[in-house]
Amino acid sequence: MKPRIFFINTIALCMCCSGVVAQQGGSLDITFNPGSGVAGFVNSVALSANGQLLLGGQFQSINGQSRNYVARLNSDGSLDTGFLPGQGPNGVVNAVEVDLAGNVYVGGNFSSFNGIPASSLARLRGDGSLDLSWTGSTISFGEVTAIKRQADGTLLVIGVYANDKVIRLNADGSLDPFFNPVAGVTDHAVNAVAIQPDGKVIIAGDFTTNSPVSRQCLARVSATGILDPTFDAGYIGGGNPVINALALQPDGKILVGGFFSSINGYSLVGVARLNTNGAVDATFVSPFTGGPRVLGVQLLPDSRLLICGTEFSPPLLRLNYNGSFDGGFSTTFNAAGGAEVESFVVQTDGKIVIGGYFSSVDGTNISGIARLSGTTTNLANLQFLSVNPYAGMFLSGIVSNSYRVEWTTNLNTSSLWTPLFDVTLQTNPQLIFDTAPMGGRQRFYRAVALP
Repeated sequence: MKPRIFFINTIALCMCCSGVVAQQGGSLDITFNPGSGVAGFVNSVALSANGQLLLGGQFQSINGQSRNYVARLNSDGSLDTGFLPGQGPNGVVNAVEVDLAGNVYVGGNFSSFNGIPASSLARLRGDGSLDLSWTGSTISFGEVTAIKRQADGTLLVIGVYANDKVIRLNADGSLDPFFNPVAGVTDHAVNAVAIQPDGKVIIAGDFTTNSPVSRQCLARVSATGILDPTFDAGYIGGGNPVINALALQPDGKILVGGFFSSINGYSLVGVARLNTNGAVDATFVSPFTGGPRVLGVQLLPDSRLLICGTEFSPPLLRLNYNGSFDGGFSTTFNAAGGAEVESFVVQTDGKIVIGGYFSSVDGTNISGIARLSGTTTNLANLQFLSVNPYAGMFLSGIVSNSYRVEWTTNLNTSSLWTPLFDVTLQTNPQLIFDTAPMGGRQRFYRAVALP
């Protein structure tokens, strides 16, 4: 429904009629408010047991507050000011992981952390300080691209270590010499690993050999790194194919995502499902016909799939179990040069936290990090009542309910709305203020009920 707009001096206020609006699955969750978001982009998102979120990437600030390459957010999206990594790493962070004790692992391409030598891998304490008792930071990595924590406290680290592509570290950070799958990976990279319940490890990337027999992009090794000859995905086509993402289903089947056009003769573009022996599951048909680069894949509890990446739009999609597009899930992204979603995590309540390169989501100015609804919900609209001749207005709603006020400077084009603040009504109506108005420019406001 069309808003009625009032102009008072340099302020313009939107007045919305009351009603109920359906919020589709995948729409922006406005209860998560990182303000303007990340100044840069996010490569990796990890969820802590307490609901906080670890971010790693290439950024210098979050909502205007200085943070270099690594940060922690509270569950509502606000910056956790108790997590203080200081100067942080001196280079990009590709991966973040958190253990049950609250220790944070960061991997990337850096040589120091907060001014202390650390070779592309570091463990931080819960307050963000570098844990010097952990010896993993002294191992000579060229670059770390992914970190996978195992149930016994060991870490699988993917990257460049001497001639190795995957190594395992003990809980104290020392190198585990009894895991050595890279004796068979002799060219190119490993990008992802998945750990089976029996301890076997699936590795994926763009490698083309794995002794003693040939393997392309996918292989499975034992808990000590010995090649499993019973697992074979066959030939993977598509120019320079690469597997970027792996996920295990409860039935043991394997979801793969990347840049490819076929697997073992089956036309499968970007995403596929394999049986436990690596053979293609022909009941899954990829929905793509172009050349997407899938960077993340996960099976949801309802057996649908989430995938993220780049070179497809929108860069986050939900698929049905058979691979078809789920029309009940939709998100709108914008970014100069094309939006990318590099990483996501699904919370226990079904909401989805995404990180990547984007400047707006569903018409709201929010950069690099956001949270989406997992299901369709109904939200009530609000009503602005009267206005004051200064930067204030009365808001009418339900006492004790919480709302978010957003602003824009232009209603003549497709407007992007920037979060201003959240408010819980104490009276009805309640006077609220814009604490940082823009001198000499009109602002338009809208309010949305927080679910």
